[in-house]
Amino acid sequence: MNMTCGRFARADAWRCGEGEQGAALVEMALSVTMFAAVLIGVVYFIFGLYTYTFVANAAREASRYASTRGSQCSANTPSLTDCPASLAQIRDRVLGMRYPGLGASNLTVNTTWLQANTTGATGWAACGYQCDAPGNMVHVQVTYAMNVPLWGRTRIDVGSTSQMVISQ
Repeated sequence: MNMTCGRFARADAWRCGEGEQGAALVEMALSVTMFAAVLIGVVYFIFGLYTYTFVANAAREASRYASTRGSQCSANTPSLTDCPASLAQIRDRVLGMRYPGLGASNLTVNTTWLQANTTGATGWAACGYQCDAPGNMVHVQVTYAMNVPLWGRTRIDVGSTSQMVISQ
């Protein structure tokens, strides 16, 4: 006769399944904690991708705005306003896009005008604000400081550049 799970075997109660009343609760607490951590990680990853997409779009839009507002835009297209585009106007254009979280405190817009090299080498060289003539290039870099909550004081800079040839 097997006496291990009988009524006289109280010393070996763990073999018969007794004493495990709280095990399911502990397993559930650990599982929910790990699931929540993974879910929060996925949400922050998606937020990072969204941030990169918006920064890339802001850089593209700013370079397009600057390329259509060169030194000759008022002569070629009288209906265009803000000709030629200045550094402040390009920055205001990016800030005016009204993306969530976009503000002057966490956004940097750097604009550089480029001119074709005349030394025989192919490529572009920075030339300053006065070379915004058609045929030259405008280079816009947008950097957004993304704060990552629940991860200390971590700040990730997400950046994108765009450049276009000035059309007018």
